[in-house]
Amino acid sequence: MGEEESNEDSFSVAEEWRGIQERLERVPFQMKLEIKELKEHRNKYTEVYASEDRYKYILDGLHPPKNPSSSAPPDKWLTLSDMGHIVASCYNRPVVETTLDIGVSETFFPT
Repeated sequence: MGEEESNEDSFSVAEEWRGIQERLERVPFQMKLEIKELKEHRNKYTEVYASEDRYKYILDGLHPPKNPSSSAPPDKWLTLSDMGHIVASCYNRPVVETTLDIGVSETFFPT
């Protein structure tokens, strides 16, 4: 590999890293939107999730871990089936989950 190719690769890696950092910086803002959505429409989401306990689990999962330098524990991992309704409503857009390997899809609409 020549010096020119090496510089191009370094540039590509730096650009990709910058893009990742920019996306990560948006995460707290997006989580605040989702928390706000859940809190403002508590009754609606309690009904969607069929119980107060499930609603609380999802709301708690949106709050960051107490130690910001640690990884998020599994109880903070939320799936699209947990979050689809919230994301669709926050951004006023339908959200479609497709699982190609098993041929299943699920669509969430804003409320």
